[in-house]
Amino acid sequence: MTTIAWDGKTLAANRGALTGLIANIEDKIWKLRAVRSHWTLPGLHPGEMVYLAGAGSSFQIKRYARWLERADDDDLPGVDESELLLVAKRAVLHIDGAGLGIPVLRRPIALGSGGEVALGALLAGVSSARAVELVAKHVAPNSAFGGIQVVERAWL
Repeated sequence: MTTIAWDGKTLAANRGALTGLIANIEDKIWKLRAVRSHWTLPGLHPGEMVYLAGAGSSFQIKRYARWLERADDDDLPGVDESELLLVAKRAVLHIDGAGLGIPVLRRPIALGSGGEVALGALLAGVSSARAVELVAKHVAPNSAFGGIQVVERAWL
């Protein structure tokens, strides 16, 4: 179970991942330089540092991240089995199943299979890190390994 939470200041995600019976620990938030300017990414400037967080298919998420880092590939990768959130200095975009960036106008926001519970915690006033921690502890204890990854928008 993946949970990603954004409270307007910090972005948090759990690190535990289960693939069938195989458990591993992986980052679900990546800091990268988005070298492209693309019509699907409103408010994003070429060369800008961003955080990309994803829940769903690791292959799709990593393929989308590589696409952001390259300027020589105009074929927009689909992420129909995933949810992504892109946080830049001046924009926050929810990446839909077709790979299109939709501006997030309200916060907080939470994604992934634990997203609804995390959103409730965020709306009750807890931080994004605490919301992810609560989901891991009370909803998905089998996925509560590996700790929580937390980054701040100010670090971009």
